[in-house]
Amino acid sequence: MSIITPLRLLAFDALWRLPHLSFSNPPLPLWLHKGIFFLCAGLFFCSMPVNSADALTLGINTAEGGVYKSRYVRSLTQWLADRECPLTIQVAQTGVSGDLVFDVRSRNPSDVLLLAVTGLGADDLNSQWLVRKVAGPGGVASIEGERVALLSPASYIGHQVPLQQLQQHGIKLDALTVLQSDQYQGAAVLLLHGDVYAAAVPKVMAKGWLEANDLVVVSEQATDVSAGIWLQRTRVTDAALEPCLNALSCLTRSGRRDLKMRLFPEWVAGFGRPGASTRQD
Repeated sequence: MSIITPLRLLAFDALWRLPHLSFSNPPLPLWLHKGIFFLCAGLFFCSMPVNSADALTLGINTAEGGVYKSRYVRSLTQWLADRECPLTIQVAQTGVSGDLVFDVRSRNPSDVLLLAVTGLGADDLNSQWLVRKVAGPGGVASIEGERVALLSPASYIGHQVPLQQLQQHGIKLDALTVLQSDQYQGAAVLLLHGDVYAAAVPKVMAKGWLEANDLVVVSEQATDVSAGIWLQRTRVTDAALEPCLNALSCLTRSGRRDLKMRLFPEWVAGFGRPGASTRQD
């Protein structure tokens, strides 16, 4: 919200009355004075600060497959601003902060999930280890000592849970060679090209790859997590929050080249109010 103080109004009044004063001889032509006035007024209004109490921040955790680039931030920021949601976006893989936060979290009753990722089943974020069928029916034990594809260590679904799975099966982690990918699509490509023996991906993404690419699941681990936009700071007012919730609930992925969605993991198709059966597109 922009605020014009009485002092600023007095300054404008003085500027408008300038041609009636005798500071210049001869006095400025009226057309020139008006031009200077409107130029100064435009610069004045454009430089006025925004009331920080009304500005919200959205933190986005990219550790689960999102990609950070400044143009992706600009694209999403502009899209939201066009829908009366002037959010400031912050991106991080660890320690992400903001009034609102996109994150994948263990289910905790004290956390407030404002918008859930749409189209996800109860077990769609389970972690699965995939191998190629040509590798044979070796099972999860066959992964020991092999090259594997994972996301960054900050990823819960794409790194931490898969390694926990292997440990539970008695596989020595220090014997693995890990190739790190920014996205699950990249991990799958490493697997299909034979650069790694196995790749860990969430079930929601594995569904579309198994049959078409002759892949098999050798291990699956439940994650018991929820994904979406969470309320991080309770100081947020409803007046500031509602326009952004309305805008974010209309956010959908139109394709792989949709810049405004690239900050989110590939498995995020859009957001909706928790428990809602439909969403406005």
